[in-house]
Amino acid sequence: MDKRDELIQKLREVRSLLLSTTLGLKEKELTQELITDKWALKDILGHVTSWEEEFIRVIQKFLREEIPNYDYVIKEENNWSEWNLAEWKRRKSLSYKQTMDQFLSAHEQFIDLIRKLEEKELAQRKIGSWGSESSIEEIILSQIDHEIEHCRQIVEWRQKKNR
Repeated sequence: MDKRDELIQKLREVRSLLLSTTLGLKEKELTQELITDKWALKDILGHVTSWEEEFIRVIQKFLREEIPNYDYVIKEENNWSEWNLAEWKRRKSLSYKQTMDQFLSAHEQFIDLIRKLEEKELAQRKIGSWGSESSIEEIILSQIDHEIEHCRQIVEWRQKKNR
């Protein structure tokens, strides 16, 4: 198994884990009850989708452009809050089904992009839309870590809810 296959397997595993955190929840729990101070589960899934779509754009630029050019910079201040808020506003009117459709679709696009990479491309280091240098492998690993982080939040919320 090469590095791409390992990364794809990890991505699929954490995605399955994240999806499992939604099992058995009612519509209100999925869309209205807050898991964080601001976000319901639907919002978290939209947030994860936003980053996955962004990583797709960035990796595509890494592959096409010697020096990737962005007409925006995602500022790291306050945990990327400005960008996250803009993305949340863009998705907030979507239904749970629409959010889930985008969540699943973006993930398959991400997997397809990784599958088409040459293994040596994983080590490419360039500037991302967040203004610092990363390798394609680091971008993929950050998506994995990001999903694990949100899995933990949802599991903790469910545990508190069931006490």
